[in-house]
Amino acid sequence: MFRIIIASDTHGRCDKIKDLLQREPDADAFFHLGDNARDIAEAASLFPGVEFISVLGNCDYMGGAPAERLYERGSARFFLTHGHKYGVKYGLNKIIGAAYLKKANICLFGHTHAAFLKEYDGMYFMNPGSLAFPRDGGPPRYGIADIGDEIRLSIYSIEKTRGDKIITRQTDFITI
Repeated sequence: MFRIIIASDTHGRCDKIKDLLQREPDADAFFHLGDNARDIAEAASLFPGVEFISVLGNCDYMGGAPAERLYERGSARFFLTHGHKYGVKYGLNKIIGAAYLKKANICLFGHTHAAFLKEYDGMYFMNPGSLAFPRDGGPPRYGIADIGDEIRLSIYSIEKTRGDKIITRQTDFITI
């Protein structure tokens, strides 16, 4: 099983990435979907066994990563983008078209700071939400893609209990 952690919109909160990777020790890769994509640089030095992949978002003013990427692992062909260039705050039509043109079966995007996981006509779309600044009234969230004989896409929330213990809870999943 190959495990990919998926996060977006950390906006300078590198500590959130490091905390997440400590909670997910089985991660083989980490995808950052923009808005301070450079936040992964510090984490990459602390987790040398993890493959780090990022794309730039609308708040990424320094280069260092492409605006879009394709990534293949087993039967999964991921299209990674921040989503702002496709107007994802106003609908998914443009990003659906782009993902089809890229021949992806999984499209990962951020920008809205709201978690989203849906299937459209055999293609799967995930926005992991924001690890640092969620805008949907919920807790910080992230995604996981587990790739083996099947592909399982999941969204997890990070929550505090009454005793200030931090827990993660799966909130949505799709098995392909």
